Amino acid sequence: MKAQNNLTRPERFMTRLERGCAVVSSITVLIIMVLICFDAVTRKFHVSVPGVYELVQYMMVLIIFGGLAYTESTGHNIRMDAVTSRLPKLTQRILDATGLTLCLVISIFIVISSVMGTVNSFSTNEVIGGLVNYPVWPGKIIVLIGMLALSFRFFLSLTKRNKAVTGAAEQGAAR
Repeated sequence: MKAQNNLTRPERFMTRLERGCAVVSSITVLIIMVLICFDAVTRKFHVSVPGVYELVQYMMVLIIFGGLAYTESTGHNIRMDAVTSRLPKLTQRILDATGLTLCLVISIFIVISSVMGTVNSFSTNEVIGGLVNYPVWPGKIIVLIGMLALSFRFFLSLTKRNKAVTGAAEQGAAR
């Protein structure tokens, strides 16, 4: 990973945010394991912990959307390198920029939809039905925050790649 000194202020902010979200996601996995094990053990004594199933649903959302931006920043998201690695470098850069742009546009649409869904869920007091009725809007806020972070990561990656391409083009023109 790069040294923090070489990063711009927005990149440093995103790196800290992504790492923080990844840590929270990791801790959430541990909490889920403890909750489910505790619930399973108490069922042996014919006692169940009410609301564990519904709470785990929220936690799964946190695990997934909390780690998306971090996974993208580290380059561990699924990529199709088998074909693109055989293409010329310029074609690879064009496809990479096109893919990032498409991902950015789609993630922005998801953010907009998440905002509308969260507001609607909050205003209608939507709940997850079960032994314990949990409100839905906190889960939708988690999706919104995760998608905002991912959108910003796509934007930073796209601007960084554009700077690299224009810098290489300027160096080539100067020769």
